[in-house]
Amino acid sequence: IYAYFIHVLLHMIPEKYNVHLILHHNKEGENNILHNIKAIFLDVCCFFILYYFQILINYELFPPILILYYSIIYITVNNINYSIFQLGKYSHHLNKTTNFGPDSVDHLLGTDNNTNFEHMYHYILNTIFAFLLTVIVFCDKNDIL
Repeated sequence: IYAYFIHVLLHMIPEKYNVHLILHHNKEGENNILHNIKAIFLDVCCFFILYYFQILINYELFPPILILYYSIIYITVNNINYSIFQLGKYSHHLNKTTNFGPDSVDHLLGTDNNTNFEHMYHYILNTIFAFLLTVIVFCDKNDIL
């Protein structure tokens, strides 16, 4: 739900000052690798902001392990599954008021641009990768056993 509301907020910024539109959208003639790097940078920033906001207010809304875990899932799905491999439903920019994602949250809050639910099977490898990387970062070898 955090990613959904951050995405909604990004769409409320006037286009002239909208970092989401500047960094996240592929401009005509722009190298796809450069576009993907800019998109990853934007996505990473959104999760760093949450992490450092918690430090700033000295209150933990979300455990850092969950921020890392979900950020890896979100960033890899958004930039590998959707952008590179064109898997799933990635048409939210056709209308600035719909498809903020994840698809289930769009359906729950009435912002999906159609009634079809996205098959999210393509998230499985991203979720496994996120779990393994999170375990490597947060757990020592005795915690796993």
